[in-house]
Amino acid sequence: MRGLVTAGLVLLTSLGLAAADLSGTWTGTIPARNNEVQDITFRLVQKGDALTGKMYRDTTAVPILDGKILGDKVVSGWSPRSRSETCSS
Repeated sequence: MRGLVTAGLVLLTSLGLAAADLSGTWTGTIPARNNEVQDITFRLVQKGDALTGKMYRDTTAVPILDGKILGDKVVSGWSPRSRSETCSS
């Protein structure tokens, strides 16, 4: 899980944040076990320097907690064990 969190933060911080609105849906892939890749999606809402939304992978949706944009960095957290919820498609 630590690798997933790191990959998510790298994805967000590599988006070129200078004066950008990150609101929207961002998709990509992250490394998984056995040399496979896993799809990951972020649905973000930015209001000023506050950032909310969810991170989606497989059938799990994890809320972004205390998201903030500080200069050219995104600072956020999520708690996959205590706040996970199953997505319904």
